[in-house]
Amino acid sequence: MRKKVTIIAAVLLALIIVIVVVLTSNDDKVKEVIIGNQDSKEQDIIGELMKQLLEDRGFKVQLVSGLSPVGLREGMEAATIDICAGYTGMA
Repeated sequence: MRKKVTIIAAVLLALIIVIVVVLTSNDDKVKEVIIGNQDSKEQDIIGELMKQLLEDRGFKVQLVSGLSPVGLREGMEAATIDICAGYTGMA
C-alpha cells in the first residue's frame, strides 16, 4: 500500500510541476523541453505522461530515458535536462 501511495504522490508532483511550467510560459514560439528519466518502469511511465501532456500543450519534447541518478543530476545541473520526476525509493 505504501508503495502505491509513493508512486501516486510522485506522479501528482510531476504533473503539478509540468502544469506550472506550461502556465508560466507566455511567448508564441514553439518551446523545446527535455525530460530525463531514471532507469525504472515507474520513471518510464511518469516521463511518458509528462511528454504527452507537454506535447498536447504545443511543446516539442525530447524524452531521455535510462539515466543513472548521477547522470540525471549532472544533466539537470548542466541544463541539458529541463525536467524530471524522481522519488527517493520504495518501502
